[in-house]
Amino acid sequence: MSKPFEEAYELIEEMDFNNFLWSTDRINPKRIARVYELDALSILIAQVVIISKKLNIIGVN
Repeated sequence: MSKPFEEAYELIEEMDFNNFLWSTDRINPKRIARVYELDALSILIAQVVIISKKLNIIGVN
């Protein structure tokens, strides 16, 4: 840039002041959950329920 120091500094200050107008989509991308995506706790709970039912069927307490 061939701007004087004062003009360049004012430009940077103006950009900083207008920063809140910039899009923040990259900073906080929205994640869309898919049907097949399950969290680990849900999978673990489902497995414990299945094992518990099988143990109840064979009579183990």
